[in-house]
Amino acid sequence: MRVGIVLGTKPVSPLEFWIGIEEGHVVQLDDVVFAESDIGGQRVKFYGVVSEVNKLLEGADIVYEAHMANKGLLVVNIAYIAKVNTTRIEPEVFAPPTPGDPVYLAKGKDFEKALYYDQMKERVPAGLNRGGNVVYINYNFINGVEGAHVSISGMSGVATKTSYALFLLYSILSTAKDRDKVHGIVFNVKGKDLLWIDK
Repeated sequence: MRVGIVLGTKPVSPLEFWIGIEEGHVVQLDDVVFAESDIGGQRVKFYGVVSEVNKLLEGADIVYEAHMANKGLLVVNIAYIAKVNTTRIEPEVFAPPTPGDPVYLAKGKDFEKALYYDQMKERVPAGLNRGGNVVYINYNFINGVEGAHVSISGMSGVATKTSYALFLLYSILSTAKDRDKVHGIVFNVKGKDLLWIDK
């Protein structure tokens, strides 16, 4: 689904660009999108994740003018824009997309390509994004083949770090091909809370 265009009012690079969101569409943080561009006669897709979303008044430069616009005494336009951090370019042409190129919400195979699911030998469900899509992690990055580390951090007693760690462990033990060889070691620093994780 087309949601906007690549903006030309902000710098456009291969690694990040801004989109002007078209009326009637909603784009939010963490949405996965892609822009299609014609570069040197090739059709190039710039996949990325929305990292910032803003609305602003075009035609009002100071607070007073914003109040005047609100009273209907000054004509302005509400601009709805989003910053995209590029995750993948296919084919790999490291030139920027062109202002005015269409931008789409990534679904299906485009969503999977944007997050490199097509290159994961084995993936494990890691949660859901804001759009309700399952998000996966590359199992080889946590099982010792290409890496063996997961860091879950945050303020103590807040933000469900322990719950997420248990969910991730459950996900691995439920879906990994080598789950019969996996053993979870949980270091308990929470008192009695984790004594009953098998219940």
